[in-house]
Amino acid sequence: HPIHHDQLFGDFDGDGAVELVFWNQASWDSANLDAQLLIAEIPANPKATQAWPTAAIYQGFGEGLAQADIDRDGTLDLVIGGYWLKHAGGTDYTAHVIDATQSAARVAVGDVNQDNFSDIVMVNGDSKGPLRWYECTGDPRVADCWVAHDLLNVEVDHGHSLALGDVNQDGNLDIFVAEMRLHGKNEDARMWSMYGDGTGNFITEEVAVGLGNHESQLVDLDGDGDLDILGKPYNWETPRLDLWLNEGPKEKERWERAAIDSERPWRAIFITTADINGDALADIVTGGWWYQNPGADSSFWRRHTIGAPLNNMAAVYDFDGDGDLDILGTQGEGSTANHDFAWGQNDGTGRFTILTNIEPAHGRFLQGAAVGRFQGPLEVALSWNDGAGGLQMLTVPATPATAPWTWRQVTPLSLGEGLDVADIDGDGDSDLILGTQWLRNEGTTWTPFVLHEPETGQSDRVHLVDMDDDGDLDAVIGYGHDPNGKLAWYEQG
Repeated sequence: HPIHHDQLFGDFDGDGAVELVFWNQASWDSANLDAQLLIAEIPANPKATQAWPTAAIYQGFGEGLAQADIDRDGTLDLVIGGYWLKHAGGTDYTAHVIDATQSAARVAVGDVNQDNFSDIVMVNGDSKGPLRWYECTGDPRVADCWVAHDLLNVEVDHGHSLALGDVNQDGNLDIFVAEMRLHGKNEDARMWSMYGDGTGNFITEEVAVGLGNHESQLVDLDGDGDLDILGKPYNWETPRLDLWLNEGPKEKERWERAAIDSERPWRAIFITTADINGDALADIVTGGWWYQNPGADSSFWRRHTIGAPLNNMAAVYDFDGDGDLDILGTQGEGSTANHDFAWGQNDGTGRFTILTNIEPAHGRFLQGAAVGRFQGPLEVALSWNDGAGGLQMLTVPATPATAPWTWRQVTPLSLGEGLDVADIDGDGDSDLILGTQWLRNEGTTWTPFVLHEPETGQSDRVHLVDMDDDGDLDAVIGYGHDPNGKLAWYEQG
């Protein structure tokens, strides 16, 4: 008879319809590794159709099941103990190795180190073994790409509860893991909450000792907005449920407004933070100035002039490759019409040599700038007010202080507002988002896609970020000319 273990729903073959995937452990034991992972197409009338059509897509240890777009091609993949599975057509799936020694592991997936790629956490659920998280440093189809990081420095004994979530609400993923007390053994069974710092490091808290956990979960049980623990055992002192309520701060600290400069000579279009003087503190760059971060004494941010005629900062980047950050901007003040550029070459301490060896572009005043390598050389994408001149590019020469920076139009399409650059579709090159449209980099051309058509207002500023920690980039858009001042984010499907 079937022994079902782990189930989840998702569109894993990219056909637009949701499937059910589940393990059948009916004949699984330590000597006969033929548990089956099955996929079921959900019938049009799921209540009337008996049984649902199923197909086996993998055979081996019957443990662990999660979903994520591991290779970032737009289709959900499956993650099981030690492997991830990629749809190869029909009901065929290709298994790619992550760590073959973890084939009996529980799995959880999320962006642990905030690099916009899916990381994988594994722990053995039915014996003793290490707790590890894995990051891919290249092609996820190649086993050598997966780098393992050991956690806890002890073996976990039947770690059949594993989950990821932001337990302490600091914006970083945390790990919950707990041990079983199978048949009453493992009297010192432990539960841990491991708080991530967003770089792959964790601070460990021992939640409880001596209680059995099997498929315990992170969930908001009391509706206060944070994650609690719902615990249950397998066969230790059953039936029972245990609840752990998160007693962390219920309100975020309120931000206090501080005026850094109330006497700025003119209005700026852009603002960003960057370490301009090499003291490892984030300074503020806006308009024709940069403001020096005072450190712990935040009462006074000293204003430094970048240097005339650079009056309107648009991008901060190490354009000359010497290890410090330079500044590119236009020569106009605020929204004064000006399409002439200047850039400041930083000496590493925040003193700039101002250069104007850049071809003028075509536009009224600059609204968006994004630096990237789109088709080989370093370039700066430009968006001008009202979309004048289409989307344009400045090409940064190999010797930027002496050779001219050249200008060209790359597409007539422009929304005339903010830009951001990232590999949106996961194909290895840099794409551009213009607001409610994005441009896919085809190598020598650009293909536009509409992500939303607003009824009111128009997209203004835009940023690409993984809002839901699922390993792909979402879009955060602020709307201008909107009576409600709308801020929205759009999940990448």
